[in-house]
Amino acid sequence: MTNIEDNKAPETESNENMPSQRAWYELKHEEDGVFLELLYKAQPGSKLTPELVLFDLKRRNLQPGNPGQLIYRMRMGEKRIRICDFKEPQSLDAAVFVTVSRDELSAYMQLLPPIKDGGLEIQAVLKAVEQDWSIKTGLLEDEIIKAVDEGRYFEQVLIAKGRPPEKGKDGELVFHFRTKFDYAPNLRKDGSADFRELDVFEDTTEGNILVESIPPKEGIEGITVRGNALPAAKGRDYPLPRGVNTTVDESGRMLLAAKSGRVDYINNRVVVSDVYKINGDMDMSVGNIKFNGNVVVFGNIISGLTLDAAGDVEILGMVEAATIIAGGNIVIKGGIQGMDRGSLHAGGNIVSRFIERAEVRSGKSVFADYITYSTVTAQDSVILKGKFARIIGGLTRAGNQIYAKTIGTPSGDATVLEIGAAPESRQALIEHENIRSELSRKLERIASYLRMPAGQNETPERKEQRRRYKNLQEQLLSELQPLNEKIDMLKAELEKSSDGKVHASEQVHQDVKLTIDFATTTTKDSIPFVTFKQRSGAVVFTSFEAD
Repeated sequence: MTNIEDNKAPETESNENMPSQRAWYELKHEEDGVFLELLYKAQPGSKLTPELVLFDLKRRNLQPGNPGQLIYRMRMGEKRIRICDFKEPQSLDAAVFVTVSRDELSAYMQLLPPIKDGGLEIQAVLKAVEQDWSIKTGLLEDEIIKAVDEGRYFEQVLIAKGRPPEKGKDGELVFHFRTKFDYAPNLRKDGSADFRELDVFEDTTEGNILVESIPPKEGIEGITVRGNALPAAKGRDYPLPRGVNTTVDESGRMLLAAKSGRVDYINNRVVVSDVYKINGDMDMSVGNIKFNGNVVVFGNIISGLTLDAAGDVEILGMVEAATIIAGGNIVIKGGIQGMDRGSLHAGGNIVSRFIERAEVRSGKSVFADYITYSTVTAQDSVILKGKFARIIGGLTRAGNQIYAKTIGTPSGDATVLEIGAAPESRQALIEHENIRSELSRKLERIASYLRMPAGQNETPERKEQRRRYKNLQEQLLSELQPLNEKIDMLKAELEKSSDGKVHASEQVHQDVKLTIDFATTTTKDSIPFVTFKQRSGAVVFTSFEAD
């Protein structure tokens, strides 16, 4: 149905009127009827549609007996189709056939040539486009005039463009406080870490603007080539993230602090926490503290006390063999000398100038200058930066990476590092396997007793004891099954490979045990400037990779 390149017009009654032919067909007026002859050529160009042919037949007053059958035969590729009985061709002016896109944002014209003595007038074409085909918006008159002047018959020409709707701009939330902080200490010029200047919290005052909600904008309405309006979607509006101790102003667009305190962005809510302040040491005169918020201790915390805060804990002095629990972060500007009894447990980061003989667990990362003979567990990373930046003895676990200058000691003090699956999973596996071992020992003792023959003269007391042992055996077996399932699940988790690494910018001493995922190795010699990682089930090392 298509002919793009060949400008030769078919020999019909309208040859002289077709100087630029894009797609054609011929109407043969013969004695036994009028026939439609179609040309099928594998060339690019405007598609000759059945609708166009039917439109042209109608203007010529040549009505096929069955239009549906005509369309079917055209689509089946027939080249010669009888239309009707013989009729003399009549003179007709040029005509316009218009198609509109499904979204009504584009309109295309196909110009049909005049017949015999018919004419071709630009104003008549423009009038037909606007009135007969109802093209009202975005008319491209210059394109129509050009197509008429050039006699571009049957070619699809874009003659009108609508305007698509434009969605309104989304609103936004503008925070007037920082929502993220760098918990690592700043380094001085001499390479030591400054644990007195830490960017970890932000204070606010009652009435301060915390968040501003910028309203969305209305969209711009679109219009189709036929003049129909296309509604535009309004931008998305974001509600204020109102949390504890905040209020909204009369406009509904400003979130204000209802109290003075520390402001945090937690679980997509802005929270202002009242701060419990201890203006000296936390000692026996103060006692244990449990507070549903943040706590600041301006002095030291002595041994034997417990501080339990739902928010963050900041200690400007040192911590002895005390217990510090925080739902958020723990910051100790002095450090902790735990004497094998002190502990730090935080849902967020832990920052401490040093960690000595303490048990430390962090839901995120641990930052320190040095760690000695401690058990340190971090879900993400353990980062040691400062003058010393070393790990001496103990057990250090991290889900992602451990970074230090020096690891271990020249004398080979037991130093263990574990990287990979969530550290608490590894610890949980150890604990569950210990419980299983104890259960297995109990079951073996019970089984040994029950294997002894009852005998004919067994006393009632022995029968009762045997019955109790059987009940206890059933109970222990019921406990063993879910325990085995949990152990299998933990093992499967620990066997998953990760990209965990251990970095030492100066050296790792001999006799340091490293476990990455399920692979383990122990250093035989000191290794300088090194990064350890797991590859193909083995711990390997390369030159230092960290920044």
